Amino acid sequence: MPFTDPPGEGKELPFLPPLTPQFTQHLEYRWVLNSTPFSGAEDAHVQGWIRPAIPVAVDGAQILALLDAYPPPVWSKAKRVFMASSLSSHFQIREIPSAKENPHPWFFYDGPASVVGQGYSDVQARLWHEDGTLVAVGMQQFVDFSNR
Repeated sequence: MPFTDPPGEGKELPFLPPLTPQFTQHLEYRWVLNSTPFSGAEDAHVQGWIRPAIPVAVDGAQILALLDAYPPPVWSKAKRVFMASSLSSHFQIREIPSAKENPHPWFFYDGPASVVGQGYSDVQARLWHEDGTLVAVGMQQFVDFSNR
C-alpha cells in the first residue's frame, strides 16, 4: 500500500477545459506527488486520490473508469502540452468494495511508468480502496506525438 496520508489529502486538480477531458468534471482528483501534467517532473509517476464527484454505486464500470482517469505519467515529465494516445490497455479488477461503511470512498491511484522514450511510454497502475484493499491493476502503453 503506497499511501500514508489520510484519504482525500493532496492538491486538487480542477476541471480546466479544453486542457482536461470532459469526463474529468465528474471526478474529484487530489494529487500527491509533484507530478501534475506538463510540470517538468523528474519522474514519470502519478499518484493521487480519486473518486466520483457525487456518491454513486461503485461497480466494475466505476472501478475501471477510476483506474483509467489519470493522465499518462509521461506528461508529468513534459514541460509543454503534446498529444498522446493509448496503444493498448489491460485492466484487472481484483475486488469491488462494499459501500456499507462509506458510500463515497476515496481510491488511491499509483501509476509509475517503467518505459519512457523514443515516442513510447507505459504505466503500471494500481488502485486501492481507502481501507487499503487493492481493488484493481492495469497496464497501458502510450504513443507520444510530440516529435521531441
